[in-house]
Order: sequence, then structure tokens, then C-alpha cells
Amino acid sequence: GGWKGIQASDMQLRPDASTAFVDPFYDDVTVVITCDVIDPADGQGYDRDPRSIARRAEAYLKSSGIGDTAYFGPEPEFFVFDGVEFETDMHKTRYEITSESGAWASGLHMDGQNTGHRPAVKGGYAPVAPIDCGQDLRSAMVNILEG
Repeated sequence: GGWKGIQASDMQLRPDASTAFVDPFYDDVTVVITCDVIDPADGQGYDRDPRSIARRAEAYLKSSGIGDTAYFGPEPEFFVFDGVEFETDMHKTRYEITSESGAWASGLHMDGQNTGHRPAVKGGYAPVAPIDCGQDLRSAMVNILEG
């Protein structure tokens, strides 16, 4: 896997204006826009860019008569961390994640009471109270997005 070797690694990003939106989570007006990755060698969508792959797959469906529409469903993951540390040096790389809702957090000293309600490893999919400690934050974010 990967993109291109270092000798041919310069890619171009072509903004797709139809994807632009104002990000509601910044104090300053901030526009988010998705770009296509373009291979400068031929000016075409890079063959490993997910957007380019999806377009080519849909074109193949249409040209082969198999179908005329493709639906691709990514599985977005959403995590809220209390802290993230990282270190990169010539001889080492490390990271450490702190999260009140992590399976490893049952013994942590936290603001308020640590009741020990934590998801098991791989048990954090669609949790509910008291294991879910992020409901209020997610609700506030959804209200902003819907507003």
C-alpha cells in the first residue's frame, strides 16, 4: 500500500467547491473543503485516492451495464480523548491516549467520582449510561450541526 515513491511523490489537490461548508466549531469563520488528489504526470485523479476509486468504480458499473449507481459506506469512528501525547525522535516514536471512557481507565483518579463504569475492550460500540460519559458532548455537537 501507500502512495508513490519519493521520486514521484508530488501530488496536486484540486478543491471540489460543491463540498465547501463553514465549520461551526471554530470561533473564526473557517471553510472546510474536500479535494481530489491529482497525479501531475497525467492530470487525472490519482489511482489510489478514495474519491477517484469511487468515481472509476461507478463509471465501470455504468459502462458494463451492471448498474448505474454505486453506494459506498465508510464506517466513521468518533472518539473523544481527554489527552493525547506523542513523541517522535530519530530513535523512537510513542503515543499515549488518556480517556475517561477508555477500558483502561477504571483505576484513574478523575474529577468527580470514578465509579469504575468503563466499557470492556472492544465494548465501546453504542454504549449507554453509566458507561457512556460523552452523551452530553455529542448531543451539543449534534445540536450545533442541526442548527
